[in-house]
Amino acid sequence: MKSREFAQSRGWEFLETHVYTDEEVSGATLDRNGLRALLAAAESKPRSFDALLIEDASRLSRKQADVLNLCERLNFAGVKICFITQGIDSGDDKFQLLVLARGMIDQLFMADTSKRVRRGLEGLVRRGLHTGGRCYGYRSRQDTDGTRLEVFEPQAEVIRRIFELYAAGGRLRTIAKRLNAEGVESPMLQRGRHSRSWAISAIQTIIHNQRYLGKVIWSRQHKVRDPRTGRRVFRSKEGERPIEGADCPHLRIVSDELWSKVQVRMEFVKRTYGTGMRLGLVRTGVMNAPYVFSGLLRCSSCGANMQIVAGRGRNHKSQTYGCPMNHQRGMCSNRIRVRRDALETSMFSGLLEKVLAGPVVEYVPMGQRP
Repeated sequence: MKSREFAQSRGWEFLETHVYTDEEVSGATLDRNGLRALLAAAESKPRSFDALLIEDASRLSRKQADVLNLCERLNFAGVKICFITQGIDSGDDKFQLLVLARGMIDQLFMADTSKRVRRGLEGLVRRGLHTGGRCYGYRSRQDTDGTRLEVFEPQAEVIRRIFELYAAGGRLRTIAKRLNAEGVESPMLQRGRHSRSWAISAIQTIIHNQRYLGKVIWSRQHKVRDPRTGRRVFRSKEGERPIEGADCPHLRIVSDELWSKVQVRMEFVKRTYGTGMRLGLVRTGVMNAPYVFSGLLRCSSCGANMQIVAGRGRNHKSQTYGCPMNHQRGMCSNRIRVRRDALETSMFSGLLEKVLAGPVVEYVPMGQRP
């Protein structure tokens, strides 16, 4: 390890208990466990070490602004910073200038790497190869020229059934519950999910996926990193058209006739329920509204966030909370429903009783009381 050798060459004590790493985590985000632990140790009283050895400035962060901010925090905490590979030392009068120059190089390198990766993936798509990732209904196969997808018939049968059920008038929630009740294997579990089961969003994604027609369309959207959270989100790039790969008739799962029936049904639902529905399937005004207790109520049985499961349109006064894992998927035994107005009245009364209790009021300084 370069850091250990660097410390020994200067006669410093190398603290094995203060080695911080973020393996397989992008340096473009600050949401890293190792970095958080490092800052906590550096800013502790008394601080845990006097000097921080970093192999390369890009290991601290790929973003120039973040590197400068982190260096400022560490310097304020009295920690000496050494970027070993570049030979940059915070004791140097030109430290900030050198960090700026290195940060610009790192950002340009990251942007160039992104373009090279994109060109490589585009080439794979045009040759009919797979660019990575899972897609329900298929499995990957390694060929001499690369990785290809092939139809996985057990899952393909489920896909055809979903299309048939929806074309016949089935609702997404009804289809999800039916598949869950029958124990049909669902797509792979996503991070943050409570259990592996069919969801409305999974059904909706499937009936819109043109890959099941044997058409591979790539780069409809690309991922960009939110500068506030460091998380990547999907965005459409202005002026950029999606790339259509080579025809892949071997990937067809759904017939043109069945696909057309589903599209007709979706258009009918959209016209019937108007703009208050997202594709005529899930009401955004109800399911995603920022209510007073949004994100605070959890199901006691499965731990899922409670949501508004009833009360639409003119019946908004009778909006009711319930467990979405029971209402939408049938995967939770909690069938309790509570009216929103009754719940909010009860919760506010309880909060007022606790917050305005004698000991709490007396604890608040007189000048800060309402």
